[in-house]
Amino acid sequence: MTKNQKLIAAAAALYVVVSLWSIHSLKGEVRDLQSQLSNNVDFLHSTISRTNATLSSVRAEIENQLEQNASLLSQYDTAVSYSDGKLAVTVSVAPKERRIGEQVFLTVGGQKQQAHTADGLRYESTFVLEPVQSLRPSVSFESLTGVRQEILPEVYLDETLSLRYFSQWGDPRASEEDILYLSVYSNSEQSDPNILEQLGTPTLVILSSDGETELGRLPMELEGNLQEGFKPDGKNFSADLSSYRSQELAWTARLELATEGGIAYREDIATFERQKDGYSSGSGDGMLYPVW
Repeated sequence: MTKNQKLIAAAAALYVVVSLWSIHSLKGEVRDLQSQLSNNVDFLHSTISRTNATLSSVRAEIENQLEQNASLLSQYDTAVSYSDGKLAVTVSVAPKERRIGEQVFLTVGGQKQQAHTADGLRYESTFVLEPVQSLRPSVSFESLTGVRQEILPEVYLDETLSLRYFSQWGDPRASEEDILYLSVYSNSEQSDPNILEQLGTPTLVILSSDGETELGRLPMELEGNLQEGFKPDGKNFSADLSSYRSQELAWTARLELATEGGIAYREDIATFERQKDGYSSGSGDGMLYPVW
């Protein structure tokens, strides 16, 4: 190879090396740009999500203010009780204004009644209805010159008359593993506070694991000690299930509970299964809805 050829070969090799290095550098820059673009896109999506959330909150607040300003009422309330298979629904409203000559009417479940007032500020009426899952009360201000009407929010009776429960097995360290504890308490501020006071004595129905066969029944007793997990304002009960836990059976404990007015509740609240090397048991918390 001549001297010139060696120089050309060396130059070519150098060119290849420089080109490869340039390509490598460009790939690194491309990766950096891709990473930066991905970060920018993520930031943009996050910003859009936050903006949408803020706009939704503002829109909801504006709609709420508009509804309040447009409402004919300053206050309203719906109370529900149950007795002898009937619902007693009392609707109470406080108008922002009652014009001269207007009479106030309330309508629930297809029944319309003139509302009564004791102080001229709040008007109410009570309706006796068959059990239903929900109601939509309305109020109307009627005079010879026209009618002003407003439909109130829907009332879901299953929620209004619902309760919550918490069940747990006793502590084996205190030799209480055969005791099932139960606490029943109000569901929320929307629940009727009187229901809890009207509760009768709960009954536990012991069912085979498939739920088909009733193995026995036993009443629960009021529990004076506040167990861990119990609500201070709830009603607390206990039952000794040792006679069932000692058998080679798998079963479910179903709670049956009713108020003085006749609202019935039914829910599976605990399980037990005897095994060769011991046993397994279950309990927990949940909702109690009326069984119509």
